[in-house]
Amino acid sequence: MDSAEWFATSDWSAMLTLVEKRLPYYKTKRLGQLLSCALMRKLAPHLDKELPLVSPLHDVDFYLVVDRMIAFLERHADRLEQDEDAGKIRQDMESVVIRTLTRRLCDCCSVLAMSGAQELCYEIRQNHLLRDAEMADAIRDLFGDPFVEHDKLLPGPGRDPIAYQLASEMYEGRAFDRMAELGRILEVQGGVDASAIEHCRRPGEHHRGCWVVDAVLKKRVEPTPPVDRLVEFGVIRPAKGG
Repeated sequence: MDSAEWFATSDWSAMLTLVEKRLPYYKTKRLGQLLSCALMRKLAPHLDKELPLVSPLHDVDFYLVVDRMIAFLERHADRLEQDEDAGKIRQDMESVVIRTLTRRLCDCCSVLAMSGAQELCYEIRQNHLLRDAEMADAIRDLFGDPFVEHDKLLPGPGRDPIAYQLASEMYEGRAFDRMAELGRILEVQGGVDASAIEHCRRPGEHHRGCWVVDAVLKKRVEPTPPVDRLVEFGVIRPAKGG
């Protein structure tokens, strides 16, 4: 598959296989998790047929529990939540979800990294909840063109405080209906590749993890390992007296 085929295909399975091969794990781990969350948000209207969705033993709003789970996983993808807390969220979800399909969808979403995204896409296709093209569009929104370095398309994106502030508001508030506004700011800023501006203007949904917003916010920087791991591998020397 080349770049032209990537933007034309609706084969989500081949797309996920490609990005897993081409991109470093720290990127696919986060983006796979955010893709699962984006797809679960798209699925909400399709879950009505699963009603009633809550156990009669619990006076809990199912959609509130699922929304809390997705919001947690989005924060976890950005390393704002701890791994050990994921089990608590999962238990909350399992205590109220009683229908088989919805349980499987939530289980897939709560599996971290690309494996969860692949399982979720499979369940969606098997149950005809979304079209393949819809899933492929979501993948392209998050991963952009996997054959190019996105940082090179937006040189120094953080130098414009207006673009950074807008992108931050969009990311935190899921206000992706403002993509065209971000595109105008980037165009005025200059030095931005036309593909980034075109992506901001394209019709269709954008999601948390959109590659242009990520580039402006510098979300895809490789995380720094803990100091003890750097010492262990000889990257830095231990502190004196340590």
